Amino acid sequence: MSKLLLKEVHTEVLPKGNSAAKWNPQKGGADVEAEALRQEILNAEDKLVITGTTYYVSPNGDDSNDGKSPENAWKTLDAVRKHEDIFEAGDGVLFERGGIWRSQITLEATMFNPAVEKPPLPILFRAKSGMSYGAYGTGPKPAIYGSFKNYAWEECWEPTEYDNIWKVETPFADCGVIVFNHGEEAGIKRFMGHHIEKIDDLKENFEFYHDFVNGILYLYLDKGCPHEVYEDIELCLREDFLFIGQEIENVTVDNLAIKYFGHYGSQIKAKTKNIRFTNCEMGWIGGCVWVYSSYPYSPGARLGNAIEFWDDSEDALMEYNWIYQIFDAGLSPQGISPAGHFKNMVMRKNLLEYSTYNIEFFHRTPGTDWDGYYIEDNIIRFSGYGWGDQRHTPYSTSNICGWTFTYDVSPRIYIRNNIFDCSKYNTVFWHWADGREYPEVEISGNTFYEKDGGTGKAIHYAGNDEMTASNQEELEAAMKAFDSNPKLIKWLP
Repeated sequence: MSKLLLKEVHTEVLPKGNSAAKWNPQKGGADVEAEALRQEILNAEDKLVITGTTYYVSPNGDDSNDGKSPENAWKTLDAVRKHEDIFEAGDGVLFERGGIWRSQITLEATMFNPAVEKPPLPILFRAKSGMSYGAYGTGPKPAIYGSFKNYAWEECWEPTEYDNIWKVETPFADCGVIVFNHGEEAGIKRFMGHHIEKIDDLKENFEFYHDFVNGILYLYLDKGCPHEVYEDIELCLREDFLFIGQEIENVTVDNLAIKYFGHYGSQIKAKTKNIRFTNCEMGWIGGCVWVYSSYPYSPGARLGNAIEFWDDSEDALMEYNWIYQIFDAGLSPQGISPAGHFKNMVMRKNLLEYSTYNIEFFHRTPGTDWDGYYIEDNIIRFSGYGWGDQRHTPYSTSNICGWTFTYDVSPRIYIRNNIFDCSKYNTVFWHWADGREYPEVEISGNTFYEKDGGTGKAIHYAGNDEMTASNQEELEAAMKAFDSNPKLIKWLP
């Protein structure tokens, strides 16, 4: 049994600088515009309108309070979880700016049973219809971390019998990635029987193997004991920040920093309406194993989206969010069930960067209806240059990815006035299943930048072979196959 105590007090180290771009930083064509949008998001004002009871959470609060005023705020995430049954439509939970909260779900909730293909998923919050989550006060956005504590704590790490291999006790939950100093370095996940055969096969800095069945994580680091080298170490464990179940309506998440969750930021299930994420920072999410039946002897598929809509949703708004360093997709409406339906899905004015797919969408079942999907005025860049590039299928990595589609009706999809700024693999990966033309799909007014340093792929489109680009002329030909009326296409020197 792990000796980890979840409620011990440890020193918090605030992020410094741009947490998206510390690891493998890139230069692109829209650096100035991206920084301006990032600052606009980070400095957004709190404008949530809560019509019911407002509950407050503060680092200086007390869980014995009623939570109904800043002076009587709760202190912990546990208090919010324990009161979820009393929340009603119109209520809201506000976290004090400048505070940092860490998931403290009990160890028993994360227990892994090797006989179960998918062990129970720890979920921090479960939204009810009409709930809002936001911020109050002054200072940086309130931060909610999936990492149980700062693992750069002196007593955490112990040497092993192997040179430069350290171990730490963990909860019994898969670790998707380790993040050092809020993004300076990222762990490289290894699987027993696939990448390595024994613990001392870890040979490169930041390689790690997580024996989460026994609650032990092994890390190779030849620079010294991890707590002596780094002041902040985050373990992104298998957990979601927010689960929005079927038929839930009118949920808003505004002005929160949601980081270091090893599964998803938020899963949004079918038949939801009016789900809104605005002015949020979401980073360093995902990397956990999807199917566990063969673990640890095969890596299987790993997953991790910041925000995922599943099968059926209406009137969703994702606006002014900064989403970065996601193992899989930043924003992803998707599904496979019969007769999927996505209506009035708006993804607008977001900064999406350093993820495998900054935007991904698909539905693989005939009868699916995309009745208004708007991707507009976003800055979308540097796909494949993030830590998610350690995935085993990089061929489809792209700034925007449309997987297999099968439609009985013409979809209404609008991709307008975005900036697509450099990808290591594909600017666009667009795989139509049936090869038909769809006249109500409008792609126009977008800006495209690309540069040397990637694979040379520009686009995989409409079932055609890949179109590569290594200069201005080739990039123009490729991008105009996607957007016949672009604002700008530029090959960067």
